Amino acid sequence: METSSLIMPQEVEGKVEILNQQTTCPRDVAMARIKYLESGLGFPSFVLSIFRESVKKWLVVLSMDEITRGANLEQREESMRVKLLLLILKRIAMVDSTLDEELAKEGSHVMLAKIINVDCGILNKEADQDFLMEMQDIACEIASMSSSFPIRISPFTNEELAKRLPLLFDEAVESHGRACVLINQVNIRQSAQKDVGFVMWPSAVALSRWLLCNTNELEGKDILELGAGCGLTGLMAARLTLTHYQTEAKKIKVIITDFNEVVVKNINQNIHLNAIEKVAKGARLDFYQQDPTREGWLDTAGKLNEQVDIVLAADVICQPDDAYAAARSIKAALRNGGKAVVVSGDSKHRYGVDCFEDACTCLGLGVTKCDVRDIYEGNLISPNMEKTSGYVDSMSLLMFIVEKISEYENGES
Repeated sequence: METSSLIMPQEVEGKVEILNQQTTCPRDVAMARIKYLESGLGFPSFVLSIFRESVKKWLVVLSMDEITRGANLEQREESMRVKLLLLILKRIAMVDSTLDEELAKEGSHVMLAKIINVDCGILNKEADQDFLMEMQDIACEIASMSSSFPIRISPFTNEELAKRLPLLFDEAVESHGRACVLINQVNIRQSAQKDVGFVMWPSAVALSRWLLCNTNELEGKDILELGAGCGLTGLMAARLTLTHYQTEAKKIKVIITDFNEVVVKNINQNIHLNAIEKVAKGARLDFYQQDPTREGWLDTAGKLNEQVDIVLAADVICQPDDAYAAARSIKAALRNGGKAVVVSGDSKHRYGVDCFEDACTCLGLGVTKCDVRDIYEGNLISPNMEKTSGYVDSMSLLMFIVEKISEYENGES
């Protein structure tokens, strides 16, 4: 797993420093939440134990007279520690609203209220009063980012915390490599067929593992994912691109698309969560709007975008019309000589997938088909598929390799 070892020294100073290191970005925060829960200690409980103890000691310092307190309030070790913790909580509130709520229910709002309610009149020095007001401003800023304040203490159980975590797809294929992607699903009840992208589907896991086995195919390539849903496949492509080929990216290489606006918003949040903004972005694309005679793919704003080298699609066919729309989109989006890799449940599980091969052939696309279990010694099947919707052990997944052959190669010029 891509995270530092779980270290919890007894000294508060050491705990605060580790907490600071583990909350530098959304990905680090998510990995810490997962790691601590695996150890049996929820991350909110760990954070609050430090914050509560530190605030209590700092309030004792505030109650001292100036002679006993000694140095200026700002220079006291207790003050510096609480200020750093407030900045950490502010950072968490900005990057992970789920954890922020968990901290509130663990008791962070109670401690913030204690800081906010301190009377500046207990301090005589103007510098000390200014520092206290600075601390109170930070506490108020954290409180303002919550849906309500203060939230009553009512900690989540570990079982409840587990359900609120991002899904971790830590994929490894022997002799081919390993990569880790975090996925937040859309936490809104599905109400229509268009909402299928709210959750994860099994073919995305298989296609992501295919990417692990074929990382060389990504070098220097522009990539488009169709009907991405939560975006695992595109996120994996971006992670591998960033890791192996583009540490200092100068342009977006992976575009992760869906037609549902809510789904695309979640895709962009998952891009941010995985720290791959340098190479990836989300976009809205409806594959029913694509014209195979046009050179490029059309987004929902009506803009014609450049063709790409690779198209990826996982579980995008739910009816025969989808098969034809997906084929038209591939034809429009691919450059000559480009390749699409499409994975889908077979016809027992995905109505209409039997039409896809003919749909591609009718458009002059070359296509080959195989059962996912028959390639790479069955290693494209992963235990992580159990985290997805609709997966059963007996499910057969099909892989289609679709190639856009140039007119010259077709003998038409």
